[in-house]
Amino acid sequence: MALSKSQLATLLILCSLLFVSQSKILKIEGKGNPPDECKFRGGCNTSEECKIPCGPPRFPLGTIGLCVRDPFAHSAVHLCCCAPKNSS
Repeated sequence: MALSKSQLATLLILCSLLFVSQSKILKIEGKGNPPDECKFRGGCNTSEECKIPCGPPRFPLGTIGLCVRDPFAHSAVHLCCCAPKNSS
């Protein structure tokens, strides 16, 4: 199935917007270490599971919920790391 020029342009724009909007999260996840501003809230297997523990009313809108390896555990324990979007 061939795409028209307008469909292709729309697809490219959407992909670039997705990439730009997710780049900060990918940068944090790629470090392997939680951000300095991280507040741990419960166990997890995926970052999707951290949306509720890292959301309102406990945390302001715009808080990122990442599933990261517990830096204090010797085993492969993962915890929800709640951090502001602008953390480095």
